[in-house]
Amino acid sequence: MASNISVKFGESFIVGIDKQGFIVAREMTTHLTDDRSCVSSLITQAKAENDHDLIADGVYDSHVIYHCLKEQNIKPLIPPPKHAAIFQ
Repeated sequence: MASNISVKFGESFIVGIDKQGFIVAREMTTHLTDDRSCVSSLITQAKAENDHDLIADGVYDSHVIYHCLKEQNIKPLIPPPKHAAIFQ
């Protein structure tokens, strides 16, 4: 599970939490960082946990993220934005 915690203006602390609630991955970002760019690093940090699900908020809803997760056999649980369209 990924979660954003506001630290101070323009900064975010992104954490990966396992099923027991322990922090297994973390990244500090600034307002210039696209949080989605941290996904690979968070997955690498949490790999020891061998979880196969990722729960994240809608900011992580992108084709690049889904492709990255698919390559690593990780099931995404990310809500789509309200304006999302289904492509088949």
